[in-house]
Amino acid sequence: MTDDLQITVAAACGAVRPDPELKVMVLPGFDTDVEGQQCTAFGVRTNKGSRLCVFDEAGGRLYQLATPPTIVGARLSTVGTDTIQNFLRIAEQNFAAEAIDLLLRKLSLGPTAAITALSVSDDRAIWCAVTGETSVLIETLGDRAQVIGSGGELVLRVMRDEIERHAADAAVGRNSLQDRP
Repeated sequence: MTDDLQITVAAACGAVRPDPELKVMVLPGFDTDVEGQQCTAFGVRTNKGSRLCVFDEAGGRLYQLATPPTIVGARLSTVGTDTIQNFLRIAEQNFAAEAIDLLLRKLSLGPTAAITALSVSDDRAIWCAVTGETSVLIETLGDRAQVIGSGGELVLRVMRDEIERHAADAAVGRNSLQDRP
């Protein structure tokens, strides 16, 4: 998979309650004071504006972006480490990165996308992939992954065996790019 499509912990910080914000871009991290503690904050552009996201051992927090001298505004949401760990578990179990990459390619959208984790349960996760001006809702499950349209209809489905083949092809390509001693 491309580096642009890695599903990271930053994806979980896109889930804002009551209304989720879709991550469009993540900017490099920088050290700053957040609620009286030195933290590394990441600029995040969402469909609702510019934000800051901070991670620590308790989880992730999303803040409004303020103006200098204080760049951290009001806290918008908090995501606990248990939720982040659950997303990571399901993402690995269901080959979410590979499935999302494959679905985007089949939709001719290209694999470069910003991924926002929206919801997770014991065996599935819902993701939003934003690429350019297009956003798609993707559900990853143990035996398949699918794109869900705005009316809840199935747009595209790939089965686990196709996802696994795509993952194996990507691994071969990734390994061929490794530095050799």
